[in-house]
Amino acid sequence: MRARMVLGLVLCGLASGAATAAVDCTQRFVVGGSYVPYCSNGKFGPAVFVIHGTNRNADDYLGYLDDLDTLVIAPEFQEAGPGLYWSSGWKQGDKSRDSERVSSFEVLDRMVEMFHGVAVIGHSAGGQFVSRYAAGTRMQGLAYIVANPSSYMYLDASRPVAGECPDFNEYKYGLEDLNSYMSAGVASDFPERNVIYLLGSLDTKVDKYLDTSCEANRQGGNRYDRGLKYYEHLARHYGRPVHRTVIVPGVGHSPSRMLDAARPYLAAAIAGQGSPPANTATATGTEPSKPKEVVAPGVNNPPAAAATGTGSAPAAQQPPAAGPAQSATPTATTPGEAAPRQNQSRNGWRFQDSVFSRLFRRSH
Repeated sequence: MRARMVLGLVLCGLASGAATAAVDCTQRFVVGGSYVPYCSNGKFGPAVFVIHGTNRNADDYLGYLDDLDTLVIAPEFQEAGPGLYWSSGWKQGDKSRDSERVSSFEVLDRMVEMFHGVAVIGHSAGGQFVSRYAAGTRMQGLAYIVANPSSYMYLDASRPVAGECPDFNEYKYGLEDLNSYMSAGVASDFPERNVIYLLGSLDTKVDKYLDTSCEANRQGGNRYDRGLKYYEHLARHYGRPVHRTVIVPGVGHSPSRMLDAARPYLAAAIAGQGSPPANTATATGTEPSKPKEVVAPGVNNPPAAAATGTGSAPAAQQPPAAGPAQSATPTATTPGEAAPRQNQSRNGWRFQDSVFSRLFRRSH
């Protein structure tokens, strides 16, 4: 009951346009003898981390969510110093190119611990970051929202599209030749984690930012297609549906509209729930190979407007009544649903078995 009351207050704040704090992009998060710049809305509460796209425009991404009634942080994985800096490898957790040599995933681990993070969301290149981070981090109690990435990390050598790519299964596309952060392997509880793949139904264009390499093309023809195929891959790999796919109808490769559609899921994370709000209907797949899709609420629509669907860009409809095979209850544990969240205490978080916890304690 208390969680529902908190969630209701959060959603009311979002719907009423809660006062927006000033965006401050002068912040520096100390890492060893260096730092990572970041933007913040300066509010109090557990942190939501929003990961920028390939243009590294952390200020824009902070601006999409700065009105959330909690702390929102947008780290900048910059291209040049001063401070830590990366080539394109920041998207997959590679080490920075400066003398500190720190993984971008390790930076986020440390920030999550410091600011009591509850959710990580990223769009496009940021979605690539979040999808791989969700599989590799040993942090606990996070919601991961992956929006419109160009490619995914497959968990075995199967691919939905044929092709001749000798390196198709190397990281970041597969699990061969892993970088140092990912060398510990995929987290054992990855299938139980609260991971949501947010896909714009119109994100089907081959634009200049789409990864068109042979390795990526073996995952599908465009971002929408690749997202659906990856969800099917996860179901086949684990022998059951895991995580959730959320279809945002009528939206293409738009960070603002995609992040807006994620608000009910962020509100649930802020309120300490591991599932979407209770009035957001979910459809449960009955076959491991069939994706479970949830149609996200339209932009500026309340969560109650959400509907279920199983095709591409399905039309909105009234949620079906919950029955034995499907449920709209946030804490349901039907196939494909995230298990109830554990380790939600705001104190004493959060590393499970990470060597980086020792580095954290030495540096702070």
